[in-house]
Amino acid sequence: MVGRKPSAGARSSRGDELDEASGPWRNLRSPQGEEPPIRLPESPFGRFAFAHAVGSAGDTLVTIALAGSLFFNVSLGAARGQVFKYLIISLTPFLLLAPFIGPLIDRFAGGRKWIIVGSFTLRAFICLFMAGALKGLLLFPEAFAVLVLSKTYTVARSAIVPAIVDDDLELVRANSRLSLLTGLAGFVIALPGGLISKTLGSGAVLWFAAAVFTASAAASLRIVSVRGHGHDVPNAETAGDDPTGPVALRPGPSAPTAPTRRRIGRSQAAQRMRDRGAAISIRLAGAAMAILRGEVGFLTFLVAFTFKNENVSKVWLGFAIGAGAIGSLVGAAIAPRLRIGVGEERMVVGSVGLVTVVSALAILQSNPAMTCVVAMAIGLAAATARVAFDALIQRDASSTARAATFARFETRFQLFWVLGALLAIVPWERFLGFLLMAGTAAATIVLYLKGEPALEMITSRWDHMRVTIVARTRRALARREPDPLGDPFNDK
Repeated sequence: MVGRKPSAGARSSRGDELDEASGPWRNLRSPQGEEPPIRLPESPFGRFAFAHAVGSAGDTLVTIALAGSLFFNVSLGAARGQVFKYLIISLTPFLLLAPFIGPLIDRFAGGRKWIIVGSFTLRAFICLFMAGALKGLLLFPEAFAVLVLSKTYTVARSAIVPAIVDDDLELVRANSRLSLLTGLAGFVIALPGGLISKTLGSGAVLWFAAAVFTASAAASLRIVSVRGHGHDVPNAETAGDDPTGPVALRPGPSAPTAPTRRRIGRSQAAQRMRDRGAAISIRLAGAAMAILRGEVGFLTFLVAFTFKNENVSKVWLGFAIGAGAIGSLVGAAIAPRLRIGVGEERMVVGSVGLVTVVSALAILQSNPAMTCVVAMAIGLAAATARVAFDALIQRDASSTARAATFARFETRFQLFWVLGALLAIVPWERFLGFLLMAGTAAATIVLYLKGEPALEMITSRWDHMRVTIVARTRRALARREPDPLGDPFNDK
């Protein structure tokens, strides 16, 4: 009958069909109502993860193209002077990261999405120019610009993650998935990129990279925010309803009462204590992470030079590189499960502990097979600690200075990586290198566990000394008699 209403169950089913048909994919359906062959992710994190994966593939293509050109043609058996030049070049982009790029991203915190889009777009254009200048002097500044834009995206990516997840407990899982996507995208695109490089040359690879970066820029346009950029700032309208949180003073005809003022004072003091504890935690975790990055750089070149000096087969070198990559993927994969049982801080110090134990075992038997085990452990520890450290900053750092914080630590980590690699250029026996790694990691654990009271003691003593110096200076100036010869206009 025409006027008969459908039942509740039928109405619900029909409503679901109508909602699905009127969704964002309704224009992609065929006339027969078939589903589109490819459905892009629709969740805020899924949209960003898709763009990130495509962009990571573009970075891998640029690396393949530069490895086959005159710019980064540094083999594992290169002279130590050539390796030194490569290390300096790898550090140069970070000199702009902390003082300029990080604060710039924070200044446009509401436009971090557009910074990501601009990073991909500019890299696509630069790849086109690089394709025609592979044997010219312009390759150097163009490759430098690509590296700077890549690091700019890294900082913006880390800063935007808290805005695209539903809860701070999801930060470790989000960073883990992004790390996994970086590795998987590199593996997937490496084979076609290598084939194109062998058959058509590095220029064709750069054209391919430009197309991939264009696709990632288009995918970045779909990024949306879940919680906003200032989600960690209490809401002034509802803060007063929380008895444990800060109190918002609403305008009114009467001044706050004495109990209200005491409550405000206690709340502000507690907030200052929380901020101080968060700052100390970030500094300690950052120091541990810097040591891990330094050990990654040290092990990389220690393996390269010792294998060459001992005439070890290049097959073992490939195994060591592959073991490190596998360890990185495993570390990123297990990080969310570790986060269920322990916090981010314990994940960082536990990663350093793993490096200590495995490096100590390698001292006893430093053969190529054990070297591969150490490489896997270092990759696993560094990946797990990095995921936890990023979540720590995303959780505790202020949203108005989050990008600057990431930029500052990124620069520090890269500096430690270069310092570790420079240390490995000096001739080492492999077991002595493992001894140095184990000792450094063990000392880092001790300093981490004892670091919080030490930092508090140093900070309090510094504050006390500063106040004392200022007070004594003021008293000395107040007791000082005027010098008649010091002022020619003084008649006394």
